[in-house]
Amino acid sequence: MPDPATNDQVETNARLLKADWIAEIDSGMKQVVAIIKRVFRPDGLLGIIADPFIDLAAIAFLKSSRRTGIKQMNITIECAKECIATRMHDATIQKHSDRFLELDDMFVYGKKTHPRFKDIEKSIREEFALRVEETTWLLEARPPEGGVITNAPDIYKIAYNHDVDKAKKVHAQELGFIEDRLRMVREYEDLIEIPFGLRDKVLQVVAEGMKFTKERYEQVFKRWFS
Repeated sequence: MPDPATNDQVETNARLLKADWIAEIDSGMKQVVAIIKRVFRPDGLLGIIADPFIDLAAIAFLKSSRRTGIKQMNITIECAKECIATRMHDATIQKHSDRFLELDDMFVYGKKTHPRFKDIEKSIREEFALRVEETTWLLEARPPEGGVITNAPDIYKIAYNHDVDKAKKVHAQELGFIEDRLRMVREYEDLIEIPFGLRDKVLQVVAEGMKFTKERYEQVFKRWFS
């Protein structure tokens, strides 16, 4: 078992990472809300009339997605902590993966009887495993002798040994799972339940959201490794 000092550092790292990740969730959600309002706003007078209703729907989406994102974050951190304590990574990830899976919108709204639905489920589980693996590295980051970790960028620099390319590769893999699922949704129209007439707009919002996420990561990497 880790000694108390190690446990203290894990808890410190978890606290700093949570604060940073929640800030990133909030930044991303605000951007997606702006995209939703633009994509779903009708032209002309109808757009002016519809604005308040679109605002309400976008805000409701923001609150729901934020809660889900934070729940998934907490499950990932909880699982990573248990991996550190038990050193039983595979069994621990398997133990927690159902909870993470059941919060994913593609799993929730996916057509369970579709031949490709198992591919969606497999992709989400693999993404979770990778996120737990990375979070384990981050929680185990230790400051150099005499040093102190004071923020999330410190953790990333130590965990990745200042190797920004390695960090980018891991995050590209994480986003790759999401992009693979989106490709399946675009290819198979009946894979995910999307209300009639909204499919193109929903997929446009998701595509623009992914573009923003990639651009945001480039900014974040500069902050983490500067």
